[in-house]
Amino acid sequence: MEIKNNVIVSLDKKDKNLVVPKNAVGVEYPISDICNVDGFESFVVEVGNEHFYVESGCLIWRDKKMIVAGLKDAKIPEDKKVEKIAAGAFMYQSELKEIKIPKNIKTIGYNAFASTGLKKVELSEGLETLDLYAFGFNEELTKLTIPKSVKKFITHKVLEEVSMLSEMGYKNKTYRVYKNTYAHRYMKKNGLKFEVIDE
Repeated sequence: MEIKNNVIVSLDKKDKNLVVPKNAVGVEYPISDICNVDGFESFVVEVGNEHFYVESGCLIWRDKKMIVAGLKDAKIPEDKKVEKIAAGAFMYQSELKEIKIPKNIKTIGYNAFASTGLKKVELSEGLETLDLYAFGFNEELTKLTIPKSVKKFITHKVLEEVSMLSEMGYKNKTYRVYKNTYAHRYMKKNGLKFEVIDE
């Protein structure tokens, strides 16, 4: 683990037990993107650290109300202390088969659940911002129902082009959207596969 100015900037992937030292006050983007490449088995926050905590298999950055990493058997906490799932937080957790995103989660970041074993995802009303690559590269997850509460999708032009070639990103999914919502209009405008939920 490398720390600069009390911020975790990289991790030693050989270590299966991620220990967050008491002096760590934050993380840079790379922690979310690389931490699960080899699959950590546990998270430990040293006594005295007021910025991070572990709950239900999730490493949470208290200051940002954000899950920065999750284990294969994690359960997303259902309270207002957590509002975001960081980029890459559950990436490469191949044994993760299903997940419920509770209504307290407002944002799910880029590749948050990419390249996992997900077959089933339940997104709750309350979600506002969703990166379309949040569930990318999951071949068995072919349908995703978008809650009415979603007000913004995040996309990445370069990645869209790569995805079109691989057909494994979000292009292979059929999105289930509610009629006359932001998600419905977005899918139509951008030519993505969708089914309308008529309510």
